[in-house]
Amino acid sequence: MADLSYAAKRLIMLVSMASEIGQLGLHLDRISERNRRSRDFTLASLVRAIREVIAAFPVYRTYVGDLGDEPSQRDRGYIDRAVAEAKRRNPTVNVSIFDFLRDALLLRHPERSDEQEQAERRRFAMRFQQTTGPVTAKGVEDTALYLYNRLISLNEVGGDPARYGEPLAAFHEQEREAPRALARFADLHCYPRHEAWRGRAGTHQRPVGGAGGVGGPRAAVADDQPALQARSWTVRPRPIAMTSTCSTRRWSGRGRPRTVTPPLDRCVDRIAAYMEKATKEAKRRTSWINPDAGYDQALRDFVTRLLAPRSPFRDAFLPFQRLVALYGSVNSLAQTLLKIASPGIPDFYQGSELWDLSLVDPDNRRPVDFAARQRLLDELQQRAGAGRRASRHFVRSS
Repeated sequence: MADLSYAAKRLIMLVSMASEIGQLGLHLDRISERNRRSRDFTLASLVRAIREVIAAFPVYRTYVGDLGDEPSQRDRGYIDRAVAEAKRRNPTVNVSIFDFLRDALLLRHPERSDEQEQAERRRFAMRFQQTTGPVTAKGVEDTALYLYNRLISLNEVGGDPARYGEPLAAFHEQEREAPRALARFADLHCYPRHEAWRGRAGTHQRPVGGAGGVGGPRAAVADDQPALQARSWTVRPRPIAMTSTCSTRRWSGRGRPRTVTPPLDRCVDRIAAYMEKATKEAKRRTSWINPDAGYDQALRDFVTRLLAPRSPFRDAFLPFQRLVALYGSVNSLAQTLLKIASPGIPDFYQGSELWDLSLVDPDNRRPVDFAARQRLLDELQQRAGAGRRASRHFVRSS
């Protein structure tokens, strides 16, 4: 994941944000001209150093100079870490260039520097910080998280998909800062070997293009993982009576839950739209700027064949999906309880009061059925009122 994030951030800086990086380089070049020890640094070398340090930056941004104070110990640690990583990845670059950039970011002013030069360095550091955030957002959130698909429930903003589970003590420590989310995919890691349905999914792939590019000559070879995991998310039964977009489960609380799975036509469109988003953000075979129409259509055909009524994959996959759905339901309820009971203010979005099986946009932009939520709220209030009346009657009778 670290290597993917590094490469994706460099890609963004070379393609989408080249102008911003160039402006930072010009700013730093003007600063370097003021001192005899740094005036020999070329503009190209300074731009490269900036690009490499941002690519290695471990957080979205630091807050050096915002209040005119010295950098905090935490921010110094982030900058030192990024510069050290940039040096490691670029053994042919003169380390003095990286050291010069580090000193500028940490507001370590050279001797005999005047107030104007110090103010210029502060402006550079703050402008640098305004750039690392969007580079990380575009590079990590909108690129690397769509490339690293080992378990896509971990690929959420602010998370670290390279970390697979943690000790209880670490969980309690993190709960002091921010509770976690997304349980439903998490059960997939318990079932690593399901080659039966994985193999059947491969029969629905088709050759695309000449040499096939990264990931091989078959459509969706490198992109089948998010498609199959998304299938587990959008079509899952629940342990309570609830109407789902793609499935319904009814359970009286005794015996085994009964699952009724209606036609999957609506799910096909949702997963196909999600996969278009995922593959174009990954920028591996297609992108929003330079779409590959043949690959895009082949991927949609792959999803359609995968979920067809008589698909061999579907027959082999549904039992596994039902098992994961049961554990996912329990995990979701447990995480909701932790979210409510943990310290701090729980982060609930309006419209997310019920089971929400939405994938990333455009799936999560579907209109919310507020009328249904109002009906359920009215029913709860009526039941609560009836309960209070029954309780008062019991007290009087006693």
